[in-house]
Amino acid sequence: MSTNGPNLDDIDICVIKTEALNNDDLVMVHQLFDLSYRHANHSYLEKSFSKLRYIALAKIGKNLAGYPNIDCEVTEQEWLLFKTVNRDRGDTLLGIVWVPDAPEGW
Repeated sequence: MSTNGPNLDDIDICVIKTEALNNDDLVMVHQLFDLSYRHANHSYLEKSFSKLRYIALAKIGKNLAGYPNIDCEVTEQEWLLFKTVNRDRGDTLLGIVWVPDAPEGW
């Protein structure tokens, strides 16, 4: 795993009610959404806010921190499980890495 990026002390993480997002934050969320999905649908995203109710934003200054840069080593066989993932229709993958070990009970 590689961890290139800002110092964690520079990142401010805030949790905001989606109904309380200000215009500047909404613009940044739309920009990040556009980077994440080839056919980003802002109406769909905003409709989802009513179900999500809260959004967590990681910021460096007045800018969103973006996505972590994570490299993983897997075989072609291991990737077969994710063969049907299609980012064009909005599918995503979630990666969790515990370093050094998973918390007790996991």
